[in-house]
Amino acid sequence: MAGPYRDLTSKEIHVTEYEIENESFFHLKSLYRMIYNWLIEENYRDPKDGGTKFERVFMKKVSPTGNEEIHWWWRAQKTPEGANKDYWAYLFKIRCQLIDHKKVKQKIKGRNYKMDTGSFTIYFNSYLILDKNKEWEKHSFLKHLDNIYRTRIIRKKILYHVNEVYRESYRLNNAIRKFFEMQTPFEVPRTFTPERGYAYEEGPNTLPESKGPGKEFFEANK
Repeated sequence: MAGPYRDLTSKEIHVTEYEIENESFFHLKSLYRMIYNWLIEENYRDPKDGGTKFERVFMKKVSPTGNEEIHWWWRAQKTPEGANKDYWAYLFKIRCQLIDHKKVKQKIKGRNYKMDTGSFTIYFNSYLILDKNKEWEKHSFLKHLDNIYRTRIIRKKILYHVNEVYRESYRLNNAIRKFFEMQTPFEVPRTFTPERGYAYEEGPNTLPESKGPGKEFFEANK
């Protein structure tokens, strides 16, 4: 999917938009953990409280045939390193949906695995947030210089951070596509998160019970 038009005069610059689809067998909990771990390792946190629970919405309904429809939405934000770092934020909005979901047993290389199947789609958007704490906007004097500051004085820095958001967005894209063993759109740096495909067998949830990825998700998908 083509990226959005980037309005560099905005305080919330829409940098990247893409979708990833999968119709083959996969391990849903492993995918959920893989994305969660990637975000944590890259220093993304909850935009509201700086915690590690990104989930905003989780919905699950069961059809008369017994198949499931699952939706969850995440918000993840990062403060980049460098001078004036409190001015910037990288924001990821991730929406996932799984239609006609059911659990199946699949024999792979002579071993049986509990797998998930259905029509799975990830909708991803990333943003560069300027004046994230609204300090300039609230300041009685600075608010009058805000537009000049953004459009003239720090324009090159804005372009730098737009490129960083774009790069990190596609690093996550690459990690997800590798999980699904799909072809990557182009070469990007490898992440430190171990690749987890079908060989990542279902086991106990070792993530924190009170904090961490949505407890509702794991409770609903036991």
